[in-house]
Amino acid sequence: QTSGTTVTFVIVDGWVVTVASVGDSRCFLESAEGVIYSLSADHRLEANEE
Repeated sequence: QTSGTTVTFVIVDGWVVTVASVGDSRCFLESAEGVIYSLSADHRLEANEE
């Protein structure tokens, strides 16, 4: 089976943003100028690099 659970956890402390994630949940940040930044990477069973 390839089912599972995912979580993305974000802590914002002033100007510091800490992101932790497991699974294929994603986290994005949009800047004041409208630029989108990906703050996480997918963790998948079939990903060989992990």
